[in-house]
Amino acid sequence: MTGARVGAGALGNPLTILGFAALSARAKAPALSLGLPLGVFTGSTVWGLVVSGAAGVTGRALSPRALRVTGVVSGGILLALAVWTLTLT
Repeated sequence: MTGARVGAGALGNPLTILGFAALSARAKAPALSLGLPLGVFTGSTVWGLVVSGAAGVTGRALSPRALRVTGVVSGGILLALAVWTLTLT
């Protein structure tokens, strides 16, 4: 994943957008209204690069069987969380 794609994903992330809006609304000085959202964007972009880099390294290090097991286990966890969430409402 390229840095530009991660940056675009960070800009399109709803939590990042909310962070931009909240921090800009609370800023008293014009420099803060620009600096804080840039910090949020930078942090979100760096986090995306770290996570995608770690996933790439881990994916190359694991065998196909280990990747399959990881996929099945994580899918099961997501399914269990979805069922649990639906039963709460």
